[in-house]
Amino acid sequence: MDSEIIKIKKIVREVTVSVFADLIVEKLNQELKLRKKKLLVVFSGGAYGLKDSVASIKALIDEGYKTKVVLSKSADKVLGRNLIKSMLGFNKVYVDGDENIDKFLEESDILILPSLTINSAAKVACCICDNYLTRAANYFILRDKIIYASTNSCCPKDDERVFSSMNPSNSFYEKKMIENMETVKSYGVSFSHAKDIYNKIANMKNISALEDTKIYCSDKKIFTKSDVVMLIENSTLKVQQNSIFTALAKEQLVKNKIKTEIIN
Repeated sequence: MDSEIIKIKKIVREVTVSVFADLIVEKLNQELKLRKKKLLVVFSGGAYGLKDSVASIKALIDEGYKTKVVLSKSADKVLGRNLIKSMLGFNKVYVDGDENIDKFLEESDILILPSLTINSAAKVACCICDNYLTRAANYFILRDKIIYASTNSCCPKDDERVFSSMNPSNSFYEKKMIENMETVKSYGVSFSHAKDIYNKIANMKNISALEDTKIYCSDKKIFTKSDVVMLIENSTLKVQQNSIFTALAKEQLVKNKIKTEIIN
């Protein structure tokens, strides 16, 4: 009888340990899935849409995203480190040339260019890497990492630029500016109005992993490369019937061997 009780206790103990171990592993997996992406924000000298850009970045910071903020040298002259610190309510803002900021490139998951200028867009389009912003863009593009940029200071058709009579009267010059933006977009950079940067990042949550971590489900209508690049290889993405994938998103699906299925 005693031996039977000992056996039962042993079985109960083993089952209890196994259950708790599974619960701990599940909890850790959930924490990893919910881990906030690390953001690198690089301001250039563009002032259009600045308030909206800062509001988007501040909302991300307030939500708990680990964020590093760097100003280009021109941004430091035009906007100033102290102004950005004050607007963000952020203690630490770096400037191109400060020590140890190159490590932010490797540490960050997402690059945000909230005040990308026409000048900087042209450099990125031509693969020029002569300052921190262009080096950051080059680093992320070459590694297929996620990049978001605002259109406000680099699009000649931006309403605020037009209102300020800053759009070029030379149509050929304007066309070239737009071509530069399209080239940068073809590299995988996602453009939006400054006020929509927060929503762009927040909407990445619309792709959620099911219990099987190789199955994702989303109600998004349009998928870009930045949506697909974060999914693990050889996984399945379940989408709505009328979902649309951009050309770069389709390339990324093939590259990562991701299958798509329609949600029933």
